[in-house]
Amino acid sequence: MGIMEILSYIFLGLSVLTYIFISIAMYNVAKKKGYNKEWLAWIPIVQDYVVIKYAKGIPWVLLLYIPYFFTTGLLASIISFIIGLYLVIMAVRICKEFNVDYTWLIVGLFIPGVAAISYYKLYKSTIKSEVEVI
Repeated sequence: MGIMEILSYIFLGLSVLTYIFISIAMYNVAKKKGYNKEWLAWIPIVQDYVVIKYAKGIPWVLLLYIPYFFTTGLLASIISFIIGLYLVIMAVRICKEFNVDYTWLIVGLFIPGVAAISYYKLYKSTIKSEVEVI
């Protein structure tokens, strides 16, 4: 087994871990805000909608997934980066609302799995904080 294969498994594991922390954190945010469909936080892409909804962002950005699914190469990379950057901006808004340090979210743009730290802190914060229901 080569070094690249080992790194691939490590990054895959970190990605799964980050996804789990995002799902748990967004599930708790949805529950705190009184949203009756908090289980949507566990569905890929729909989870992005939950993040954007609670950060009061523009959900139309998710329409970028349509050309993303039908393109490859540089264009797909650009679209992926735009969606990822927008979701991080939305997650930063949510972290600010719950008084959570969002530094690791920004670092997580460049190093896979690192964003899980901020999402874990957000999860812990949603357990003990009170937020008004919208």
